[in-house]
Amino acid sequence: MILEKIKNQKNLTTQEREIVSYIVAHPESVFEMNAKQLAEALYVSSPTIIRFCKKIGFKGYPDFQLSFIKENVARKHYEENAENKEVDASNAPEIMEELYQYVVKETKQLINQQSFSRIVTSMVKAKRIDFYASDINYPKIQQMCLNLNTLDIQAQAFNTLNQYYLSRMDPKDCVSVVVSHSGNNPTMIKTAYALRKHSVTTIAITSSSERALELVCNESLYLFYTGDKFLSLQYGLSLGYLLDILYACIFEKKHKL
Repeated sequence: MILEKIKNQKNLTTQEREIVSYIVAHPESVFEMNAKQLAEALYVSSPTIIRFCKKIGFKGYPDFQLSFIKENVARKHYEENAENKEVDASNAPEIMEELYQYVVKETKQLINQQSFSRIVTSMVKAKRIDFYASDINYPKIQQMCLNLNTLDIQAQAFNTLNQYYLSRMDPKDCVSVVVSHSGNNPTMIKTAYALRKHSVTTIAITSSSERALELVCNESLYLFYTGDKFLSLQYGLSLGYLLDILYACIFEKKHKL
């Protein structure tokens, strides 16, 4: 979501943080105001608003405003057609299609392209990729490891940290991906901290609203979910989508080497 994206945007100036705070508190302002009106409400200049929009990945304020409105329309459409409907055999295929499209689109919005490019590059260069996850996330990373192994990439899945393995690895050879949909799983945070302490490049796949795991890792990818009745499906779909696009990029780069 755009709101989550701007809340997690790094390297913002004081004025830009004030813009974020205002939009988060008054999202309706984006619907109703042009750049000049929003600037006046914040006591900043119109160019400041435009620079902020470009900094967070949009062409300018009109592009940001249109994307923001489309996202909210999509959210309303999803609520009306999937979240609040009773599911039965007659409508389940359509409702699941709505859910899939909505989660993928919103997860895509949370991807920072520069960070994503760095992540793919580091994974392609690594001699080994380790994945750490627990509970319902674990089977998905096991499947990712199987997929990577078909590309002759050494990939392993762990549900906890193996101190003996860590002590014997060369950190320059390895990239570690740590998954926590909540972002505050103590085991995963402890694992990420130990990996970083050992100078292993560490990537978080985590919640966009909880920053505990993100702050420990070198890079982050964000999961999307709204907390409605399809919560487990949502973050499962979001995680699967992120792993699939990582695999697709690694596949292409490996075949070009």
